[in-house]
Amino acid sequence: MILMGMGAMTIFLFLLSVARKLWWTVLLLALVGFCFQLFNFLFFTLPSVMLPLNMVSTGSGFLDTGGHLGSLLAMFLSGWFIDYFGSYRPILIAFWIMGLIGFVAALLIREGRQSLPTPGG
Repeated sequence: MILMGMGAMTIFLFLLSVARKLWWTVLLLALVGFCFQLFNFLFFTLPSVMLPLNMVSTGSGFLDTGGHLGSLLAMFLSGWFIDYFGSYRPILIAFWIMGLIGFVAALLIREGRQSLPTPGG
């Protein structure tokens, strides 16, 4: 499901970066948002599957912190890109490239509980 959502979002982001008509842009934005929410909640189940039980909360906290920092930086950096280039196209292409990187990273996720060292033991 994560790969399907990431793959679909990446395709829609590419189409969004080349869209010229307003209705097409609005439709693609809605599809990108839908695909993002499709796989986003699944990332929060990964720590419970991949980490020892006593580290699940720590893993979820790191995952949540990374997501919030990414959101914070994305707002400022995308605004700077739009001001600098005078167009949304470069930032949409950058988001498309990040989507490709995320898709490849999701391909590399190994499922199953990992044997990580536990604190104090």
